[in-house]
Amino acid sequence: SLQFHVANVGEKMRLDSVGDLTIKGGRVYVRESDDGNVAVAITRDADEGYLQLFSSGTQTVEFRGNGNSYFNGGNVGIGIASPAATLHVKEIDTDEDAIIKISPNNGSYDPVLQFTPQDGTLDNEGFEIWYDNNVGDAHIHTIYNNDAAAIRFHTRTGASKSTSNERLTIAGDGNVGIGTTSPSEK
Repeated sequence: SLQFHVANVGEKMRLDSVGDLTIKGGRVYVRESDDGNVAVAITRDADEGYLQLFSSGTQTVEFRGNGNSYFNGGNVGIGIASPAATLHVKEIDTDEDAIIKISPNNGSYDPVLQFTPQDGTLDNEGFEIWYDNNVGDAHIHTIYNNDAAAIRFHTRTGASKSTSNERLTIAGDGNVGIGTTSPSEK
């Protein structure tokens, strides 16, 4: 094996006979092709390792072994090389449905999908879909702090997020309408 030592410190790096490279307490940096900014950093803390990716010197991705990981530089694809949205999931096996699962770690908790405003909180507005593990109920919930908040169901429309063809409305005050957007009865 090939070993690298630092005076008065000891061995800091080793390349063994099978080609494994071990760096003790160090970091690995890969620079952009023009030898400018760091493009990739492989680093560590006392209890975890992590990988950081950069674009023109700005960190855009971080994978951590014991902490938060994130993507901040473009769309993410699972099963697709050219994602067309922030998160694009495509089933790669042609004989199966594309399924996204949300499962709690403990049966005392419920799987919840939240849609929040830009600040990420549900304080005054937002929307949740959740499954109640204790009784088997499915819930759809708007959190907007106003009786004007409604849950609206549409059928086939001509464009994404089109408000045409609204078929069922549950108004914030509890009134329900089929074929009307302003129901007056419960």
